[in-house]
Amino acid sequence: QQYKGIPVWKSGLVTHSNLYGNLVSLTGKHIPTPSNLSITPKISADDAVNSAVTALLPDAQKGSISAESRLVIYADKNSFSPLLAWEVEIDASIAKQLVVLVNAKTGKLILSYNNIHAENTQGSGVDVLGKTRNLNVWQKGGQYFLHDASKDMYNSAEHDAFDPDETKGIISIIDARNEPADIENDPFPDLFRISSNSKNSGWLDEGVSAAFNLSETYDYFKEKHNRQSLDGEGGAITAVVRLSNNFDNAFWNGKAKMIFFGDGDKYSSSLDIVAHELTHGVTGTSSNLVYQGQSGAINEAMSDIFGEAVERRTYGSNDWAMGTELREIARSMDNPGSINSGLGRPYPSKMSEYENLSSDVDNGGVHVNSSIINHAFYQLAEGLSNSIGFDNAAKVFYRANTTHLLPRSEFSDLRRACIQSAEDIFGKNSSQLKATEKAFDVVEIYDTPTTPPPSTGTPSSSSDSVVTLFVQSGAIHIGRREKGLNNDKPVFLSDTKSNGQRPAVSGDGTLAAFITDENNVCLVETKTGKEECIGTLGVFHAVAFSPDDRYISIIFRDAVTKKAIPSITILDLEETDPDKDSKDYTLKAVQLDESSNTISSADAMDFNANSRYLVYDALNKVSLNNGKKREIWSIYALDLKTGDTIALVPPQNNANVGYPSLSNINANLLTFDIFDTETKINSVVIGDASTGKITKIAETTKYSLPSLTGDDKSLVYSVKDSSPTGYSLFIK
Repeated sequence: QQYKGIPVWKSGLVTHSNLYGNLVSLTGKHIPTPSNLSITPKISADDAVNSAVTALLPDAQKGSISAESRLVIYADKNSFSPLLAWEVEIDASIAKQLVVLVNAKTGKLILSYNNIHAENTQGSGVDVLGKTRNLNVWQKGGQYFLHDASKDMYNSAEHDAFDPDETKGIISIIDARNEPADIENDPFPDLFRISSNSKNSGWLDEGVSAAFNLSETYDYFKEKHNRQSLDGEGGAITAVVRLSNNFDNAFWNGKAKMIFFGDGDKYSSSLDIVAHELTHGVTGTSSNLVYQGQSGAINEAMSDIFGEAVERRTYGSNDWAMGTELREIARSMDNPGSINSGLGRPYPSKMSEYENLSSDVDNGGVHVNSSIINHAFYQLAEGLSNSIGFDNAAKVFYRANTTHLLPRSEFSDLRRACIQSAEDIFGKNSSQLKATEKAFDVVEIYDTPTTPPPSTGTPSSSSDSVVTLFVQSGAIHIGRREKGLNNDKPVFLSDTKSNGQRPAVSGDGTLAAFITDENNVCLVETKTGKEECIGTLGVFHAVAFSPDDRYISIIFRDAVTKKAIPSITILDLEETDPDKDSKDYTLKAVQLDESSNTISSADAMDFNANSRYLVYDALNKVSLNNGKKREIWSIYALDLKTGDTIALVPPQNNANVGYPSLSNINANLLTFDIFDTETKINSVVIGDASTGKITKIAETTKYSLPSLTGDDKSLVYSVKDSSPTGYSLFIK
């Protein structure tokens, strides 16, 4: 995704088509297009680099650090407000490659993480198992070297396996000879080829283990997934052994495209650890999952999963334990809770045990929370009663990682990606797909409701109370409906007639507000029906409460034209200063490339869960370049903190989008109507602003004015029918 030529950080969409070219799914993340975002930075690239280095590496020596920067558009997953930022990549040392986002306006750091994918276990080391391994070595003159050019990715006509500048297609093992002394601060170490005077003896033990395990990992991906090396294009695979002195780690450096082994434990001898680190290379050249938070935990889990997969192929079975050859097991996939996570608690095995960690602790839990995904894979492979077998489970996760996931994918995205992958491989109604759904259910990673067949549905009961509008003797009134929505009579809350606008309900559910047929605003207690009407007759058009009951939003009418005016007034009930307790926001429109656009009015409004954003539908008056004019309803969001306007659902061709209603729990979840002006069919949908995914719930012939129930478990909407009032209320 780009905005005016600038990449939107780690955002994009992937379309998936069937054999006939028909679109079948859409995955990924996108940021809604801002109405007006400046792309001119106020701080320079050098200043951004200096800010990042000063904040994160205050003791670093100048000259030992190299950095690159570029402008990007960044938006937090819970925010509708994109901003301009500098993405700074800092090579601090061989074991520290920092990715930093710096606000291009203020110079403040937005986020940072170490992009070195490390295996954080207690100890590190060199493999001395005493086992004899078959090797493919390179002969030059009277010397032999640990360069494996036996794989079919190597083309002798194009490359020289001994030439360091022509390394494509080979597996190379290099020796750091216990340098550098200071792994955190010293620059890239000097590296030396491992050689011997005999092809059958005299080899460095650590090099032999690394050569064997890298070869087995390559063979697994080629044999099982037809992947030609880590990048899928026959790129070189390089390992460095004996890094530093008593260094207790192994890691993948994505920029150098090398795997590094310390000498404190048997890292290079542990096949699952070697395959784990190399799988970071597969991920880095496919989904490129950001190494932080949930995306980083998926990144780590993919490496654990395929570490076990390589172990299973080579030895005929796997033990579900990462790092069996090390002094201590790093993680258990079949029983995560049997291992201490390093936080004084066991590794989590499901989302109710998820560790919410700050970004400075394990990059936001990339290792700790990866065990939840590991356990989902174990369940799919052999834990469930309807498990599908290891190889089939690996096919599902491999396809998800290389086809459906994107850099900022989270756990719910992985669920959808794996379900889609199971459908791709085994079919829509396959047992493998059902097992995939069950595996994620077991670890409590759920998805939004799947799309049911288009219909009006069968009304069902609910213990939740629904405040809505009812028709009685030809007049519209506000009322409350409990259970048995089609059968029980409503409890009318007011004799005052409504103008038909959707009523607003306070966050605690005790108070409702509605606009009268005389365009006054009335407040009524939902339990007792006690009512109070306020304001001047004829001046109100719509009203909404924030979930925390702090704000009330109002759209006023022009007293002369009787039409809604193009502004929204926000009342702050906690503000004691009468000069600051209300604020007017002029409605702004997103400007379309082929036309000019203004907003003539807004209608339905709702606040998001954290009360920061007011989402509303608005009537766009579009003047096309050919002189024609159109009126289109779309959905906008108003940031009450910054005053920015965001086109949440921009104007669509041949569709009116309106009546948005948001969850009081999930800041990203909203429901709305999409009315096709050509087919005259209205779609009732649920959208997730964090992923861009829209799920259709039902089809109706008129606008349905949908709303989520207080617990987000159901959706209430109206359907035009032949009932005495002309409409019925439904819940799904």
